[in-house]
Amino acid sequence: QNIWEFMLKRDHKLKMITIDHGVLIYSLMFTTESKGILYTSKKAGGWNGGETVSEVLTNPNFLYI
Repeated sequence: QNIWEFMLKRDHKLKMITIDHGVLIYSLMFTTESKGILYTSKKAGGWNGGETVSEVLTNPNFLYI
């Protein structure tokens, strides 16, 4: 069973979303920052790989979760 779940930890800011995809999205990973240190989550979703890996940088002025 593939788990598609991610919870932002207290005092962490979302910095980047990494998307493994092709025609479909296979998995997501999240990079957060706390006290100047970057943390990367485990993959959320499937383990099959897509043809492309894209990174989406977040902008705290425009991102509301």
